[in-house]
Amino acid sequence: MSMAMFYIQIRRNHITVRDLATRREVSATANFSNSRLLVAEFFIAEKAIYDASAPLRDWRNRRWGHRLSWLSGRADVVVHALEMNEGGLSQVEDRVLQEITVASFGMARVLVIDDPDVLTDLQVTQRIKHSKASRS
Repeated sequence: MSMAMFYIQIRRNHITVRDLATRREVSATANFSNSRLLVAEFFIAEKAIYDASAPLRDWRNRRWGHRLSWLSGRADVVVHALEMNEGGLSQVEDRVLQEITVASFGMARVLVIDDPDVLTDLQVTQRIKHSKASRS
């Protein structure tokens, strides 16, 4: 069974979650940013990711083939900070993005990136495969 793969784009007060297998995408808006930080309000950002990913989880749970992978909490997630990332993300910013993602996806493998451009599904998949290969 293939593992679920998701691509989360984070902008000021806006989150988009894309399921790479189904190509479904859901967005949420919330006041989690401030003038200095992309994620200034941890729990609000966490809830925004959870709310945006909920329709994808509900849909996947209706299909038996994906139900077990979702319930086991195994997913590969690329989290992409698209704004407020000049000079790269600090360790604290990276960790915040990991933590708000794990809170919504369970035992996910999270890869945080801060490239300036939105990635295609193929680029996200390649990043996940490269990340797995470098961990082995």
